[in-house]
Amino acid sequence: ELNFYVGDIHNHCDISYGIGSLEDALQNAKAQLDFASVTGHAWWHDMPTDERLKEPIEVHRQGFERLASQWDEVLARINSHHVDGSFVTFPSFEWHSIEHGDRCVYYRDGNGPIIRANSLDELHEELRTLRGAGIETLAIPHHTAYGRDNRGLKWSELDEDLNPVVEIVSTHGAADLGVQRPY
Repeated sequence: ELNFYVGDIHNHCDISYGIGSLEDALQNAKAQLDFASVTGHAWWHDMPTDERLKEPIEVHRQGFERLASQWDEVLARINSHHVDGSFVTFPSFEWHSIEHGDRCVYYRDGNGPIIRANSLDELHEELRTLRGAGIETLAIPHHTAYGRDNRGLKWSELDEDLNPVVEIVSTHGAADLGVQRPY
């Protein structure tokens, strides 16, 4: 028996840098969706340092710190809206990388840390460690339409176990699968 569910697994708000409150984002999702994840911007190990980008870089850093400082509260708020069989929530955060592309990390059972990994290998190692401790997680590649070496996905770096799903279309554009396929 199959069922049809509608959800949003990549929504931003003011928990890091974005518009609107977490409570509003969750209430709006609950009013019209079956599942949701509000994704905070969390870490960017290879962020540009160009002085011309000083203002957006500072916005990012402040957002990362805001999310980190309230992560336990964010988890509690997201989990308080979860209702088995009615409205499912997944806590998540976004890990950025110019070299490897961005990943949105999701926790199935409502709890998990922000991972401040300084490489994709380190992120994957941390995710495997969490899984070994019984914390189910996955990392969905994001911004697949961006160019390689500019936060775009390198298809050859996908890990089928940790990245079983890939974002193909977002407001940032659509991936060009015919060009970026590794085969």
